[in-house]
Amino acid sequence: MAESIPYHADRTAGANAPELHRVKLLAGNQLPFRPEGTYTCYGVCITLTTADEATELKYEAGVKWIKRNTEGLHIFELQRLSKVFVNDTEANDIATEMAELASKIVYPLWIKVDDAGMYQGIANYEALVQRVPAVKKAILDQYQGPTAEDFVSLCEAAVSSEFLAEQSLQGDCLIHTLFGGWHTGFDADFTRNAAITFPVLHDTEALRYQAVSQLEPCLDEFNLVQLTVKGHLEDDRAKADLEEGFNLPYYGLLYPGAAKAMGEVYVKCFLNPMKFTVETMYAEFSVALEQPRKVSVSISNLQDSGKLYYRSGASVLLEDDEL
Repeated sequence: MAESIPYHADRTAGANAPELHRVKLLAGNQLPFRPEGTYTCYGVCITLTTADEATELKYEAGVKWIKRNTEGLHIFELQRLSKVFVNDTEANDIATEMAELASKIVYPLWIKVDDAGMYQGIANYEALVQRVPAVKKAILDQYQGPTAEDFVSLCEAAVSSEFLAEQSLQGDCLIHTLFGGWHTGFDADFTRNAAITFPVLHDTEALRYQAVSQLEPCLDEFNLVQLTVKGHLEDDRAKADLEEGFNLPYYGLLYPGAAKAMGEVYVKCFLNPMKFTVETMYAEFSVALEQPRKVSVSISNLQDSGKLYYRSGASVLLEDDEL
């Protein structure tokens, strides 16, 4: 059995901590990203909160590392492994059923991710286009009428160009949370101040937040790498721009003193100490408009059943009854 790494209480020890307890960083204090050979089944919970209601979406997703492409980017395959549950209820209306069929155009989805863990775009656009005829036939065979025909037309339009396909993924909370570019360089005190973006508002360019990332220099009691991100909304657009759904700072430029919207960001991430992939993660982004909106995303590795251990440079997961 591998030997457990005990909890190290001194969270500020940094470079003075025992070698076994320290997070292994790259040159420039960069947090590594070594997803090669990984496959993870995640439970995903997305909560969309407004002043009037909260809607919770739950599903399971598989994330598999495929290869590096010729540009040196990581290629991941994303797959939906379950239906989407809305407020803990399996939706069975016609619109949802058609959306489930339409998702077969997108999934399995290959995406490009850089060494900072940042999403860089779709990697298998041609495959999406090739799937359209079969999915279109499946929908129209099962549903008749103008509603189904209009829906199919929207699906075709969404992948009619690579640009539009990318646009359709702009609001994908799983992609932009899991691959938000968290594997960056840190200062000597293991902090980093930088802008991050997230799609909080529907059909509007992602909002920009200014945030401080704090990397814990030592593994936690579960032998995981801890990263905490806190910050506030600092978008170039004025509050009125966001209320109108503008992608550019029209009021922000026309009226330099125009009121800005308030908002907060909080992210807590626990990473595998060898692969530096996400084990569990919580992210919350908010914006205070006339109709306040908050997006919360929880991602958990469903394959985990114990503590992570080191042995011979490899990561080993022990069952609870082995501990």
